Order: sequence, then C-alpha cells, then structure tokens
Amino acid sequence: MYILYADESGHTGTDYDNATQPIFSLSGIAVDDSDWYDLNHIIENEKYKYLLI
Repeated sequence: MYILYADESGHTGTDYDNATQPIFSLSGIAVDDSDWYDLNHIIENEKYKYLLI
C-alpha cells in the first residue's frame, strides 16, 4: 500500500485571469507504507535541525 500526500499553492478558484496570482503549483509524493516510518524520522530530524522546533 502507498501513502500519498499532495498539496497545491497559488489557486485562484475560477478566476483564471487573476494577475496577482500568476503561478499555480501542484506537487505530491507517494511513499510505500513500509518506508513511511524511516522517512518520517528523517523529516522530523531535519525540522529540528533547521527550524529549531
């Protein structure tokens, strides 16, 4: 089984000609659930290292 995370940025709804938000970005990642724990651990360590949470 895979875990999928997707996110978007810059969405203007149906106002496609909105010049104040000319960029739309969509990205995602799919991770095998058997790899999820290790990946999450790496991400958490990076957050603490760079964000000092």
